[in-house]
Amino acid sequence: MNYTNLKEFHIISCGTSLLTNIKGKDFKVNNLNEEEKNILIDEIYNELCCDPKKYSAELNAFLKVVENKSPQNIEYFLIGTMTDDCLIVIETLHKYLKHKNYNNNIDFYEYYYAGELSFESNKNSINDNVLNDLQNSFKEKLKKLYDEVKKIVQNKKKQGYKIYFNCTGGLKAQVITLAKVGFDTESIIYYIPESFKRVVFFPNL
Repeated sequence: MNYTNLKEFHIISCGTSLLTNIKGKDFKVNNLNEEEKNILIDEIYNELCCDPKKYSAELNAFLKVVENKSPQNIEYFLIGTMTDDCLIVIETLHKYLKHKNYNNNIDFYEYYYAGELSFESNKNSINDNVLNDLQNSFKEKLKKLYDEVKKIVQNKKKQGYKIYFNCTGGLKAQVITLAKVGFDTESIIYYIPESFKRVVFFPNL
């Protein structure tokens, strides 16, 4: 099949490399009001525009894969954890990709909330029962993420899209779950290892 003019759907797993690369590893987003959040997004966005491949691991892979392709034929879907840091990154990436005329026809706010994977606990301050409940909740969220994304992929395939999974960024559990969806739906999975400069495509397993 000739995919030259075929529409593509890229599911992009998002981490916080954009934030740490620009603001430093020790920077944390804490209790920002709406005005402060918008100021931070604008600041990061302006830096990102100067060199997107340098500052964002996700864009470094994505932009290399879609190079010389029409943005009008490419739709993206951003997924990340419901942490303040990651939400800032996702909104900034969304702003950049929309500005570059890539399409986003799924409400990413609705769906990446379904993938909330935050699991923070102090094992010294909680008992085993509470810890087990947290771990079970985490597993349920991963299963929900798998089911939600698989459903989206199946619908997009019916619409004639070629499906890609960008597994470069994000929480390891999130990346593994998304890769599993990719393999199960016979989609194309790619990423850039930290020590590489080229995109690596996973073979069909």
